[in-house]
Amino acid sequence: MGMYYRNSFALCLSAFVALAVTAPAQAIPPIILHEFTFDTDASTLGVTGGFAGIDEVHGIDGTLGLAIGYDQIFNGPGDISLVPFVSFAQVDATLTGPGLLTGTDLDSHLNLTGLDGTILHSLTGTELVFTGVDGGGQPMSVRASLNHGRLDLKGQNFAGCCDFFNYRLQATLDSPLKGDLNHDGFVGVDDLNTVLANFGNDVPPMLNGDADWDGYIGINDLNEVLANWNTGSAPPAATVIPEPIVLGLLLPGLACWMMRRRA
Repeated sequence: MGMYYRNSFALCLSAFVALAVTAPAQAIPPIILHEFTFDTDASTLGVTGGFAGIDEVHGIDGTLGLAIGYDQIFNGPGDISLVPFVSFAQVDATLTGPGLLTGTDLDSHLNLTGLDGTILHSLTGTELVFTGVDGGGQPMSVRASLNHGRLDLKGQNFAGCCDFFNYRLQATLDSPLKGDLNHDGFVGVDDLNTVLANFGNDVPPMLNGDADWDGYIGINDLNEVLANWNTGSAPPAATVIPEPIVLGLLLPGLACWMMRRRA
């Protein structure tokens, strides 16, 4: 029995060492949440159809978040690439104005948080495209453009029958604090260092110091930080969260140690 446990421990330890050797050292950047507030004077949702045959245009009041980060793509042993992603998050907005749908939740209608996002680059700028289904299960598409601190949304669904609502979205949202690149509520040295460390590089929009959201770190990003220098509230104390890959290495090692103790 003792020989069995010793052999099992050796196999476990060998597998753990192999994992540690092949695991990439590339750190996973944190997911950044950008919060926006709907401009109630420039944001509307048109709704037609349904069982009641309504025809209403509502204002929108509330907030919306954009989560920007990276997905890990495993290409083979020891080969992991990071691919940028974007999604709507923490949508807290309601419909305003007269009509049957006044006071209802925007996300329950459009299912913004359930849409899949894609980042598109072109000579005219960066655009975010979100596709999926709305709250009624009908095909939905939303396009978002980033314009120096403002987020413009245009979208509609493609209802297959008159019993479903037809939606048409047009909205403008404002960013609360431009130049806050690490999103600690304060524009200062950390934000400046982020710009300088990535200066001259192409990056995913809104990441790695992209203060003007054009996918490139240059003088405009530096100016955004300097123009908002020392604004916001004092940043909170930082909390360090272990990277997932670090935890993945620690757990097998712990299992081997427990097996050795049992032997």
